[in-house]
Amino acid sequence: MNPQDSDIFKNKIYEEFEQNLYRILNISLDEYRDIFEQHNDDPFEDFEATYANEGAEKMRIAMNWSIANLSMIYRERELGREMTGPEREEHDKGLGLEFGLS
Repeated sequence: MNPQDSDIFKNKIYEEFEQNLYRILNISLDEYRDIFEQHNDDPFEDFEATYANEGAEKMRIAMNWSIANLSMIYRERELGREMTGPEREEHDKGLGLEFGLS
């Protein structure tokens, strides 16, 4: 595969990630980055490593899991408790994201 083609795929995945961040969490890519930088973490390093080592689809799945986990944290804060297993499953299904579980 031509490296320029892979950049096209990666850019498309980042655009999709940004759209999902806004749709699900109502935050921008920069706001997402800021959340993690406060904890000296950079999930984009992990995303890039996943892309380099495992490919585009695994990167997309990692991004989707990241959104789902952050969404779950916010939801549990709203509830004032941890969600049950069935509540977590329902939550994840309701996000409309692909998690690569099939």
